Amino acid sequence: MNVKPFPGPSCIRLYAYEDDEDFVDEGFAEKKGKDKGKGITECKYKGTSSAELKTFGGQQMLSAEQTIPRRDLSVAFKTYKRQLSNYQRLQLANNYCKAAYLEVMSLAKEAGTWVRAKPRLGNLDDLVNEFRTPPLPGRKMEVSVATAVIPDVLASEMAEMMTLSMYAELQLPTTLVPTRYFEFLRYGKEIMDGIYIIVDVSSRYSDPFAKRNSERRPSGVIIREHGPEDCEIIWIENVEVDETRENLYSTIIGSNLAYGAHRWVTTLLWNLKRDKSSFSDLKIDVHPGAGSFLLALTQAMKRFFMECVSQHPDEAALTVITSGEDPIRILHNKKLTEYISFVGVNSFRVQAKPLSVFQFLMKKDLQLEGIVYGLQEASMDEYCSFILSKTLTEDTVNAHIVCGNKSIYEDSKSRMANITPSGFAIMPDGPGGLHCDASLVTFLVQLYYDPLGNPVDVEFVRKDFLSDLNNIIRELNEKVVGEKMTGIEIIHLTQGKASYI
Repeated sequence: MNVKPFPGPSCIRLYAYEDDEDFVDEGFAEKKGKDKGKGITECKYKGTSSAELKTFGGQQMLSAEQTIPRRDLSVAFKTYKRQLSNYQRLQLANNYCKAAYLEVMSLAKEAGTWVRAKPRLGNLDDLVNEFRTPPLPGRKMEVSVATAVIPDVLASEMAEMMTLSMYAELQLPTTLVPTRYFEFLRYGKEIMDGIYIIVDVSSRYSDPFAKRNSERRPSGVIIREHGPEDCEIIWIENVEVDETRENLYSTIIGSNLAYGAHRWVTTLLWNLKRDKSSFSDLKIDVHPGAGSFLLALTQAMKRFFMECVSQHPDEAALTVITSGEDPIRILHNKKLTEYISFVGVNSFRVQAKPLSVFQFLMKKDLQLEGIVYGLQEASMDEYCSFILSKTLTEDTVNAHIVCGNKSIYEDSKSRMANITPSGFAIMPDGPGGLHCDASLVTFLVQLYYDPLGNPVDVEFVRKDFLSDLNNIIRELNEKVVGEKMTGIEIIHLTQGKASYI
């Protein structure tokens, strides 16, 4: 059994009257003061999202904010904090991971996959029931299961790949959807020869003070061999998140298209194919080792794009200078010193299939007109496609592509420096993938100004970005949709109403 430790102190808390200072380790003490001699004592327990009674130390506990009168009771729960030893923490994590393993196998069996039986792990009903408590008001559950055959990857290799992360930030390529932050325990086990399971479970069950806004209830991947060179996976996604705010991304989020198991399986397959990329139709001499440079550079370009739309961009590199109510986001890129550099971002909707939008925008090399060297990555799948472009200096091309020197972009400290792509992210506005009837597009562009020129303020930059944005939307509507534009729709919903500029 391989259990990974989790950070931070853990404790168990019972809350009761704050005016009673004395307590014993068992959580009981004689009631003093105003209730002495009375026949009714009111007890309160806080700290669980369940609407049902729980059992702790042999005593029944109430859900958050519930109170009941108890007659002829001379004791009450007291506030206390018990620090757990490293051994106790490990045992607690082990018990939750075993229960999460049982829950993931149960979800896979209930979904009709090739899992035919649940493991026999003893009595874990209390912990499993805790996983199934209903979410609090304003929260919701998202559960999905997907299966796939992964070519050219052995089951043992896939299991090793899946044990690399215990913290995740999930962000759609738009400023309109908040980032989902997860922290979780990860448990890996070889069930039998050639069959593995990787289980995730939120750290809230063992460390209630971890920083996160979303909970990863028992989720995971079950892996088995599929022939001599391939493997087959079952992906179970089971999360608790905030209810979706009403905006134009509500449809794909509400239908589980944006964050569901099928999405992550597609992303996994795409990344595996990308890692095996090769050169074709070359126009210049290319060193055999240049592939790692280009893959690292284009990955860094995508990370920069996602950093710009993040709910909380990296403050060391980017400063948001527009208000949160502004449908347009303008950021100051502090990493570039040669120019005064800004980034403009906005999302909009086009009544056209994502495939048609992708093919049209791929031809618009935003930064490459009149440039000797340029790089564009155009990656397409049914959930989210990217078109990102960047100019390259002659020195960069000679050093890293022609000569094949080690990529500076493989250094994490250099990822945010001199990346500065412009481009688009395209998502379907509903089911149908690339052939959906409408598209949601996020447009990002770099805006440079001479430091020796006239002073530049946010309104000046905003007008420049708006000019580029209007041209893009107008061309899409006239050349792809086939309609003449009379107004420009800037996606920003307030109580269901869109703003127009």
